[in-house]
Amino acid sequence: MEHLHHLIKTRDTSKLFVIAVASNSVSSSLKIFNILSKTFDIKFYSFHDQVKDNNLSNFNFSQIFNFLNTMNRSIVFVTGQFALLSPLVDLSHFNIFIKSTEDSRLQSYLEQYPNSEETLNTYYTTIKRNYLLYCLQQLQVADCVLTEDQEGVDCPVSCAISVPVTPYGDQCTSTQE
Repeated sequence: MEHLHHLIKTRDTSKLFVIAVASNSVSSSLKIFNILSKTFDIKFYSFHDQVKDNNLSNFNFSQIFNFLNTMNRSIVFVTGQFALLSPLVDLSHFNIFIKSTEDSRLQSYLEQYPNSEETLNTYYTTIKRNYLLYCLQQLQVADCVLTEDQEGVDCPVSCAISVPVTPYGDQCTSTQE
């Protein structure tokens, strides 16, 4: 984590990127990417076109692993179903700083109902509303107490990094003493 803080502080973001897999993770991924890209030279990659109907049962995870090894980048944000399923595959040799808070509950659910589209839909609703806040808190780059508006994540991510972003920046409450 100290390494990540150094990258952010120095804006040496050659190894930072956002990765999205299934189609309904792209929206949340783009939200965080759009905010961070205002400050950092951060890359975005999506594999959602390789996933049919958000069903990962036949998805070739080795494609992503090979891609990551080739790019020699550190994962900062792993979003959507890939984040949810990350406990089920060996990611130990990658520098994953952030993943879903719902991992353990989803894994238990998957054991009962494997390859269930309902599984992803049930848990993604929660993840979509909390994931960006969780990521930014863990990265310790949030300057605000992030409160959700009725749209879920539109307002929170707008004030989530240290550089003020309008129009929602004035709606945040500082966490600094």
